[in-house]
Amino acid sequence: MSDSLRALQAAAASGDRDAQFRLGLVLARAGDAGRALAWHRRAAAAGHVGAARELALFALFGLAGPADPAAAMAGLEACLAAGDTESGYWLAVAKSAGGEAGTDAVQVLLARAAAAGDARALRNLALFRADAGDLAGGLAGLACAAAAGDDHSRRLLIRVGASDTPPADPMQAAQAVLPRPRPAPAPTVHCGDPRVATCDAVFSALDCAHLVELGRPTLQPSQVVDPHSGRVLRDDYRSSSSTELAAFVEDPWALVLQQRLCDLLQAPLVNAEWLSLLHYAPGQEYRPHRDYLPPPALRTPAGRQAGQRRHTVFAYLCDVEAGGGTAFPELGITIEPRLGRAVVFDNLDGAGAPDPRTLHAGLPVQAGEKWLATLWLRERALRRAPAATVSAP
Repeated sequence: MSDSLRALQAAAASGDRDAQFRLGLVLARAGDAGRALAWHRRAAAAGHVGAARELALFALFGLAGPADPAAAMAGLEACLAAGDTESGYWLAVAKSAGGEAGTDAVQVLLARAAAAGDARALRNLALFRADAGDLAGGLAGLACAAAAGDDHSRRLLIRVGASDTPPADPMQAAQAVLPRPRPAPAPTVHCGDPRVATCDAVFSALDCAHLVELGRPTLQPSQVVDPHSGRVLRDDYRSSSSTELAAFVEDPWALVLQQRLCDLLQAPLVNAEWLSLLHYAPGQEYRPHRDYLPPPALRTPAGRQAGQRRHTVFAYLCDVEAGGGTAFPELGITIEPRLGRAVVFDNLDGAGAPDPRTLHAGLPVQAGEKWLATLWLRERALRRAPAATVSAP
């Protein structure tokens, strides 16, 4: 144990509420959620608003105990009323997860946090602005967020080849913008039974870069569901890398993009598994497989709660130099990757039974790389939507 940690523990034990709060953060980062929760409780009881915010986040994400979205929302509202602007950012996340992604209420919360210097809120407002048609303003907002310490925004600017010099009036980036009405994209139907369709330009290049950079830090070798045991394991059958966006990693704009994918299927986001980000290097592939779950996986708590994977929807997050298409061998269909293109297909037939004709494969990447963002939509709700409380100030 370092001398600095010993000193922090001693100060916390003596009743220093700020030290208790900071020790809770250290323990949480180390994965000791139970002890972190205990120190945050002590600091919050002594009036530390940051600790109270952390308690609300523990309740929101179900850390060190069952999730309690209603209590989390109420706690974040109280912290925001007490002047903790960071709670405004997390309220925006919670409201987005609860079905308010892209609404004025979310943007008002982000604007309040951004005006106080929250770099993540600045980033999200910038992405809202770019989507509303003001790309220059959006890039300027990302430059403001990068200048405020958001490394994610800096990487986005690098990916799209934009300057990271903030504008002369950075407060302009902290203002909310009205969402742009988005007409439903016209699908190209490749097969009617089972349904396989594509929609182009569902995501912009900036949207795609955002999801890539959210997932890149936590990529691991991909796994598969064993059809006999239902266990998740590593298999050379699938040679990509992948990660899931956990609830505390998602930001409001990532939730907007996930809702956009769900809208293609007219399905609620709460029915979706966590967004899966996949990366394929040259030579990597996913051999022919089906997305519906084997019977053992349906006997798990999540399987009993949410049921079978009814739909699959994924978006290509980059162009691929060569190869990397998605083939449906029993249907004679191969879909070529294109940045921003979404692919939707049904895993179940009209009677609700798994449809073996949905066999598909991620063909080997021959040159370049391939990134995908995938949602699997269950028959019933899987995610727990935070309950709304007081409207944003």
